Amino acid sequence: MRFEYQPARYSLVILHNTGDKAELVTAEYYDGRHPVKHFFHRVFQWAQKLLCEIRSTNNMLTPTPEERKVHEQATHCKHCKRQFTISKDSTPKDSIQEGFDALRFDLNGTLLNDSDETDYEEKLTIKKSKRDAPVIKTYHHNHYSGKYVASLCQSCNLKIKYKNQLTCVAHCGSKFDFHFLFKNLETSAFGASNITVIAKSKETFVQIEIMSKDLYIPILNNQYRNQQQFSKSYNGNRKVGVRFIDSFNFLPESLADLTASLKIEKSPLFEIVKTVLNNYISGPNQLKGISNDSIDLLLKKLPYLYTFMSGPNVLKDGVPVPEIQDFLNDMTHEEFSQEDYETILKICSLFQIKDFRMYTKLYTILDSALLGIVYINFIQNSFKFYGIDPSYLYTASGFAWQAFLYTRGADIHYIRDKKMIDLVREGIRGGVSMAAKEIVCANNERTPFNFNTSEDRTHILNLDIVSLYAHVMETNKFPHSG
Repeated sequence: MRFEYQPARYSLVILHNTGDKAELVTAEYYDGRHPVKHFFHRVFQWAQKLLCEIRSTNNMLTPTPEERKVHEQATHCKHCKRQFTISKDSTPKDSIQEGFDALRFDLNGTLLNDSDETDYEEKLTIKKSKRDAPVIKTYHHNHYSGKYVASLCQSCNLKIKYKNQLTCVAHCGSKFDFHFLFKNLETSAFGASNITVIAKSKETFVQIEIMSKDLYIPILNNQYRNQQQFSKSYNGNRKVGVRFIDSFNFLPESLADLTASLKIEKSPLFEIVKTVLNNYISGPNQLKGISNDSIDLLLKKLPYLYTFMSGPNVLKDGVPVPEIQDFLNDMTHEEFSQEDYETILKICSLFQIKDFRMYTKLYTILDSALLGIVYINFIQNSFKFYGIDPSYLYTASGFAWQAFLYTRGADIHYIRDKKMIDLVREGIRGGVSMAAKEIVCANNERTPFNFNTSEDRTHILNLDIVSLYAHVMETNKFPHSG
């Protein structure tokens, strides 16, 4: 039996990661005509709105006494770990205006933003080398919330830049969902020349990067006189961009297993799922009168009738949720249990779901919300342990490499010595498995037919070792320049 998959609907959930928690921005669902074109239209609209808000916001709150004390006692940059040589008092004393002495101004009082694409270090007229340059302590704050983040050196603070792209995450998108995007590129939002693809093969796409044709975001035109003046306009010289990445490249488990692991941890991020269900599925405050056991039924991936979803007719109003025999998976021939079917009926009763279209909406939005909190949890843990946001990387191997460079403080350069390059190439052996020699014979008492007493005793040792790549990086030195 052959199946031809066609896109029928989509949902998106936008979350704002504030560091220690996450906030819901919006959730949308669409099951009308041309869902992929509609998806592109809405994604680029949201990208322009959010990027404009990010680039035109620079709040700063007066630090608390505890934050001021932490900043004053900091002796090393939190990012590069270098010791401060000059203490720049960037802590507000009496007012918010005095708190901006961590920022840089020209002679006319114009604020030189510490996160713009302009590299301020190139404009410094320091005759000393970078190694001998003073390490100045600065006050790094979150431009959106205005809260203190860390004490950084001036060099690291200047390297923290705004992004011109919005990251869109899909689970298993590289082998499935992204194919539908390529089949429906006929849209006015962008052209073929605006698309950049990183692929492993003709069937697997690691990243899709799309730049808008005529949507722009503003430059950081921030001036500071007696007060802050930020330009909040869609007119600018930077085009809106959207990056599509696959969360499966970082979290190679099913969404059901990832959600179950997060549920065991009793993550507070599940409150976002409840908010999504309350605002976009049920009526306002409908979940308040429902027991926790009933709500827990929704905090996991629901089953879906992919075989029953045979065309647009089944998404019309009034088509009932099918019987248990229709939940049979034709591809894996897995039967649906009576217990799971009763759970679905209970959920339908809980949210007053009367037809298959409403159940599809619940399933789709719940899937997006669960993926959102799973990936936000991954980002928060990555920041906690490695100080790196994986959203701007492509795969787990790339993330591991960046984490290694950052946490170990390695200074790696290109190898330019041909002899060193040849040495590395000659040392490469095998791949997933390897046989270094064609025949190896042991010589000991346990091999009576080949045992030779005049020679040294030898044995064949079978070792099953994991994480050799990480072990070598941790304990061994390797050539890094020349």
